[in-house]
Amino acid sequence: GSEMCIRDSANPTPTNPHTALFKSSTVSGSTLLDMKIPERETLLSPFFRAGDYGIIFAPRGVGKSWLSLMIAKALTEGEKIGSHWEAPVSKNALYLDAEMNLYDLQKRCHQLAIRNNQFQLLSHEIVFTESEDQLSLNLADPTQQDALKEQCLAEKIDVLIIDNLSTAFKGLNENESDSWE
Repeated sequence: GSEMCIRDSANPTPTNPHTALFKSSTVSGSTLLDMKIPERETLLSPFFRAGDYGIIFAPRGVGKSWLSLMIAKALTEGEKIGSHWEAPVSKNALYLDAEMNLYDLQKRCHQLAIRNNQFQLLSHEIVFTESEDQLSLNLADPTQQDALKEQCLAEKIDVLIIDNLSTAFKGLNENESDSWE
């Protein structure tokens, strides 16, 4: 739901808890131009920088998972994808697969020669077989979100790749824009 800022005619001070924060966070154009803001680190040149969020969207079967694996490999090995996209330094990446069967995923990783320890894989199939109660990976569950966050922090993961959102977040209302956030 949305929060409302309520004004009482007897008390002109708004009751919204964010009012003071927003006021202190507002800067003028000249202040903004004078601020020393560090440039974000490039992870995959020329378009992917630290802190970015991106979605690969295309019809089924055109290679989204292949591209995602190639991006993870390039990021973890500090190499190029094709002739235009380059990862200047290697980073830790966690590839969360919520869709593909493990045999096919392993086969793809063999074909791409992904053999470094900076590439980590969390497979829905391994989660299911490793859990005592055959847990289904579902990031709509806040406890699973917390566990994933804890793992990313503990392993110093720089990039999280989720393949794919519709299978990783089950039971959400797709019409609610912030439903999975």
